[in-house]
Amino acid sequence: MNKYYIVQMSNGDKYGIPPQVIAKNRADYYANIDPGITWQEEYDAMMQWFDQEDYEFADWAKGNMDWSDVAEYAVLMKRGMHHVDLEDCWVNGDHEYYHG
Repeated sequence: MNKYYIVQMSNGDKYGIPPQVIAKNRADYYANIDPGITWQEEYDAMMQWFDQEDYEFADWAKGNMDWSDVAEYAVLMKRGMHHVDLEDCWVNGDHEYYHG
């Protein structure tokens, strides 16, 4: 089953990012600064938040990651109509969770 955190750009493009990429980013960060939590615990928590479509997952992605952190993993799921600023859309665009 493929899962994606989907961000809609202002031109209608929809990009899917595997949630594992975002979960790994947060787990890497907290494993290095918080000795009270393991990398796996943090990763599993993020994946649970994704499955529950919890705000915390999107909050981490938008507030702590840049488009450049996810661009190489992005899958164009729907084509929009014109060119847009992908960095701005990553932070400010609508998002959804795909469990398909």
